[in-house]
Amino acid sequence: MTRRHRSRASVGLLAVVLAASPAFGLAEPPSPAALTTAAEDEQTAARTLLESAEARLVSLEQERAIIEADHSTLDANQLKLARELESALRDTRQFAVEAYVAGGPPASIGEVLAANDVGDAIWRSEVLASQTAHGLERAGALRDLMGRSDSAVRQIALRGDQNRRKVEAATIDRFFAAIASKAAEQRVAAERAPAPLRVDQVATAPGSLAEGWARLRSCESSGNYRALSPGGLYRGAYQFDLRTWEAVGGTGDPIDAAPAEQDLRAQILYDRRGRQPWPSCGRFLP
Repeated sequence: MTRRHRSRASVGLLAVVLAASPAFGLAEPPSPAALTTAAEDEQTAARTLLESAEARLVSLEQERAIIEADHSTLDANQLKLARELESALRDTRQFAVEAYVAGGPPASIGEVLAANDVGDAIWRSEVLASQTAHGLERAGALRDLMGRSDSAVRQIALRGDQNRRKVEAATIDRFFAAIASKAAEQRVAAERAPAPLRVDQVATAPGSLAEGWARLRSCESSGNYRALSPGGLYRGAYQFDLRTWEAVGGTGDPIDAAPAEQDLRAQILYDRRGRQPWPSCGRFLP
């Protein structure tokens, strides 16, 4: 390569490096759409938790199916014992939880001592004795079933009970994750909501823009505010899909909205994203 050619190659390489380097101010800054807010980050995290809880429930349902299939290895007597043992485990656990929430026997004894009179103390003592007897009865029934069950029955019953406990916990996790996800969605929607725009602001748009909107409607839907795309995905004069319609503040079905409402939502979408939502027919807008 000659010196002249090497010089040209060096100049070309330098130009590429300069064009790609933000230090020289030539790289384009990230667009506003590429930036996420704290609310959007929170929404993403909430959705991740919800998806994780739902995936865990699916996994536990699959685990339950395997346990149920393993029941087929038991004979009729073993199967009956396994069902009874699993039910007794569940009942005993529920009783223990209720006793814990109620404060347990020590708290109940304290209530007896805090009675207002003798009659009240007698009544509270009877309640305490009843609870204690009930707990002993359940524990005895469980102990009896465990004694009459062989290792195969106990193993399947314990696996079933453990699976049920995990499902209960995962269901609670999903419940709270769904609440958090919905709350995050609402915060994002509130954050994205544009400044109030009056319907008359759309109706009194400059002549050239109003003409552009009319031509866009004609292109998208033949100007029909109740138009549906062949597959039903895109709806109304501006062919909104439901997700985009809701993102600009719409509710319900776009085709049920008044023309002025559809015009307003289209204007909001245009203010946010320009002609991009209408790849072909958007050419009529400035």
